[in-house]
Amino acid sequence: MSGPGVRGAVAGGARGRVHAVPHDGAAPRSCDRYAPVAHAGARRLNGTAAPGDCPRTLFSDAEVVRCQDWVFEPGQMHSIASEWNITCDENKWQLSIVGTVNNIGLFCGLPFAGFWSDRFGRKSLLFWSWAVTCCMGIIRSFSTNLMMMLTFEFLDAFFGAGVFSAGFILALEFVGPDKRVLAGTVLNLFYSAGQVLLGVVAWLVFDWRWLLRSIYVPGFLCLLLLWPAPESVRWLASKGRYAEADTIIRKVAKFNRIVINEALEDRVDLVQSQKDLDCQDKKSVKNEGGTAGALLATFKSKRLLLRFINCSYCWMANTFVYYGLSLNSVAMAGNDYLNFILVTLIELPALLVQLWLMNLFGRRSCLASTMIIASACCISFLAIPDAAPGQLAVFLVGKFSITISFAVIYVYTAELFPTNVRHSLLGYCSMFGRVGSMLAPQTPLLATISKSLPLTLFAVSSIIGGLFSLFFPETKDKSLPDSIKEAEEIGNSTH
Repeated sequence: MSGPGVRGAVAGGARGRVHAVPHDGAAPRSCDRYAPVAHAGARRLNGTAAPGDCPRTLFSDAEVVRCQDWVFEPGQMHSIASEWNITCDENKWQLSIVGTVNNIGLFCGLPFAGFWSDRFGRKSLLFWSWAVTCCMGIIRSFSTNLMMMLTFEFLDAFFGAGVFSAGFILALEFVGPDKRVLAGTVLNLFYSAGQVLLGVVAWLVFDWRWLLRSIYVPGFLCLLLLWPAPESVRWLASKGRYAEADTIIRKVAKFNRIVINEALEDRVDLVQSQKDLDCQDKKSVKNEGGTAGALLATFKSKRLLLRFINCSYCWMANTFVYYGLSLNSVAMAGNDYLNFILVTLIELPALLVQLWLMNLFGRRSCLASTMIIASACCISFLAIPDAAPGQLAVFLVGKFSITISFAVIYVYTAELFPTNVRHSLLGYCSMFGRVGSMLAPQTPLLATISKSLPLTLFAVSSIIGGLFSLFFPETKDKSLPDSIKEAEEIGNSTH
């Protein structure tokens, strides 16, 4: 009886395990054991073997058989692997498929989330997505088999796909150009802090079912905060709901003790007089034909279409490297939970540095340089001997850089496209990005073919994304575009 994380009690302890279990070097195999010699058990009961001992005479090293039961370390006793015996090479893919199914759910859900947000509002998507995904997570904790768990893993991701992006766009559309980076950074800081908290909770709660419940049950409390939150004033204005937008502006101004005068109203373009659109604007709004028509009109612009394709690849490269490094962190020497916590904890200072870099150097140079640095760190990691002190440091620098890049691409994407399709196109870019995060859970399996293969793929995809990002226009200190024409003019020398 053997298994990953096998304790010394297996087959009579470490001394007896040498005779009971085949070894590859110093490590015992987790799925094989030597066949017991016929009638050896009876001889042991008659006193030929000491209690707790497993002498060579009890086993035949000429015959190797598969294990039927496994003993796990305390931290793995109530995991998915231990509950459904996912331990050997022939079924280890079932562990990595969980992450892939999650990302397939995100891939399918993001387009619907973006469409819902641009059609019915940011707040509407955020509230209902959050409520449904919490329900899916709790139901998943009561799964009776792997298929049920994977089904609700998919539904959880599908309905929750737009939660972060909706909150992100809602925040960015409430602030001016000089505060957008700060708003995005604050949201990303909470996201990274949540990952650190997840690692701590997982370390303390060994049972995967109770881990899910401890995460999703408190999530319902957030609905109490979302209910009174206002809708995006930019989205309301893009839909012609100027009275609602003006009411929100006045409430916020009153709370902040700001007196709204004509100058402020003119600056934010949300006064009631905007109801009297000129004939050209009316015709443009009518011809768009809603969100679907606005998307088609956007893609008819060659400049915006090429920008969208480039943006989609950069998203894919970022998610592939970002999640790939997080998942592969547990393959490093040391405690799995501590490694994960350190790799996510490094994101907090990275986001603070990103705030400074984006305000100083702009979006394009930050995105390109950090993706190239992440690529260089992946290559450097391969050149450092295993368990060397510098190996973890280089790994953390790589995660530091790709975290900055990921934060930049979120803000950048929101700034590159018009208001009426902003969340849809962010959702589509993120959807293509999920191709990278679908592949990321499979990269630990590639390490069984070649140890250097995962990091090599991370390096190549990251440096290509860094070079491609140089073709984006700079958006620093630019107002968010509300129309296709304004989006096209970003980067023009006269703009």
